[in-house]
Amino acid sequence: MQILIAVPSLVWEGTAAGNVYLGGYKAALNVDFLLESRVVLVANAAPGLRKVLGPRYAASRRKAWDKLKERGVEELEVDWEDRPSQKLEAELIGDVVTRIRMILMKGASFSLTP
Repeated sequence: MQILIAVPSLVWEGTAAGNVYLGGYKAALNVDFLLESRVVLVANAAPGLRKVLGPRYAASRRKAWDKLKERGVEELEVDWEDRPSQKLEAELIGDVVTRIRMILMKGASFSLTP
């Protein structure tokens, strides 16, 4: 299995602040794009993909995240499932929104990986 490079979509462009991107699991491994776009936090809403996509994906992910962490990019894992019955805790949502707001106000960017 070869992991293809993908670019997250720009979903909100800040004028004096950073940007918000949305991308899939492949976009979360695009180290060059994330660093060039000043992404400092990636919220991973599907951490279970490592089990689903297997060891090659897990190895590619580990390699990419070693590089990203060296450059100060943080990952926030939220163990959500893509289904209507998923319960979202208000406190967790509030914490994530606060972190995103702080990042954007500093001129950095955020990416969500569902």
